[in-house]
Amino acid sequence: MINFENSVLTNCIVHIVGNKTNDEKLLLSDIEVVIESNEQILMDLFIKPFKILTGTFNFYHDIKIAMNDVFTLADNIFENEDFIQNTQLIAKHLYNNAKHHAIKQGDLLIGLLDDIEYDGLITKGLIIIKSEKKESYIKIHSSKNKNVIEVDSGISKNKIDKACLIINDAYHEGFKVYTFEQSNIDTDYWNGDFLKIKQSTDKYRLTSALINICKEYSNSYVKSNFGKQEQVSFINNSINYIKEKDELNIQKFEKEFFIDDNERREFKKIKSAYINEHNIEFPPTITVSKDVVTQLKKKIKNEIKLDTNILIKLEGSDIILTQQYIEHGYDNRRKMNYYKVFYNDEK
Repeated sequence: MINFENSVLTNCIVHIVGNKTNDEKLLLSDIEVVIESNEQILMDLFIKPFKILTGTFNFYHDIKIAMNDVFTLADNIFENEDFIQNTQLIAKHLYNNAKHHAIKQGDLLIGLLDDIEYDGLITKGLIIIKSEKKESYIKIHSSKNKNVIEVDSGISKNKIDKACLIINDAYHEGFKVYTFEQSNIDTDYWNGDFLKIKQSTDKYRLTSALINICKEYSNSYVKSNFGKQEQVSFINNSINYIKEKDELNIQKFEKEFFIDDNERREFKKIKSAYINEHNIEFPPTITVSKDVVTQLKKKIKNEIKLDTNILIKLEGSDIILTQQYIEHGYDNRRKMNYYKVFYNDEK
């Protein structure tokens, strides 16, 4: 879906954004970061949050899209208007929306990438990163025939708190936007107040929503009624079913996949609750995004955790085949459940 392989980082800048409510400062830079020999390090930092993508968003505004600040400022940058000035306005907009006392001060990195491949289109992308945590590291250098050790701190690609990727595509829909948050315990100011985005009603969102509904059904119904092994089996079966389809009819999926009437009713009830909560509407037939299916399947942990401090991890390209080597039962003498595992050789 998105390929950064041939992308080039053309512009980069760092601002420091404090919490306005806590009387912290906004420190704006008027000089861009020198990229040159640091390009690969910076590229790794910018694209790390977007190695796995799950849902597509669009900018929006209740009156008109042009009144969405980040949308307009990103558009200015895509149109080659003053990079520094527009990023300063983005930083000011974030600062003005840092109204909750729990929001932490952080470095705001903004980078413009060229030659991003997106659904067959070669285009630009703007990445905005907020890093609130510093990582310590050791510097060693020689001075007057001595090796000197200094401890310093800086931004790590593993310590990014929030990020968004804006793709220069679908202008009239509010661009294509992807977002990342390590946690949202400090309120929804990033997606809601700052970016002001809503999920797209495209194949990526619909595929993601259907898989999430299947996951909720497996967690709330399958696991409680049939156990963890059946839950693992169900979610893998459902994802494989979805992945095999180019076009998926929702009603046909429910009839074919849920043979039992009670299970079908329970699935529909969970689906209805998800639709209401996430303000989404399924058409009769959806186009399946293979990329989303693959990405979400990677995030599923095929594990069975037991209260005896034993973890059974199912691996392989086909979890269903792997499960045939596990047998579940109940031991009357010990009054405990058990799993019996079959194998040929130890590795």
